Amino acid sequence: MVLDTVQSVDVQKVYVRLYMLFNVDSDAGLSRALGLSASAVRNARNRNSLPWEGVINGCISHGIDLNEVFTGSALKVNNDKEKPSDNNDTERLAVTDVLAAHKLVVEVLDDILTNKHLNAERELLVRNKLTPLLLEKVFEYNFNEVMVKTVAEGALYMT
Repeated sequence: MVLDTVQSVDVQKVYVRLYMLFNVDSDAGLSRALGLSASAVRNARNRNSLPWEGVINGCISHGIDLNEVFTGSALKVNNDKEKPSDNNDTERLAVTDVLAAHKLVVEVLDDILTNKHLNAERELLVRNKLTPLLLEKVFEYNFNEVMVKTVAEGALYMT
């Protein structure tokens, strides 16, 4: 399943679930649990966004199901296909979608940064700044690699 836009994710509900799943009660606690700076979570929250890469990596390293984070319920796997554990008709953001989006962003960044010859510190800064934007664009453009790469190149040119 692929969602047309990341806007179908209720960001505030995701933060509530992250607090619960990581057993924290503040943005600072969540940032430590996700391995991010305190300002990364605070700034993302102020933009009504998520620090996508940190959430994905933090959940994977702590064995937390991303379906639980984004939908509030884990998926039960049938031999034929995945079905949500509750049977309502709302669309679900599946773990495979999030992981595929992250993989696409990493590949696009690898591709456009290869020939730029940036020092390691600058490249890491660029990756950290572009990753959240590109993750949103992956869903907005329905996993269209050409569109995501175009956005990435434009953003890189602007920096």
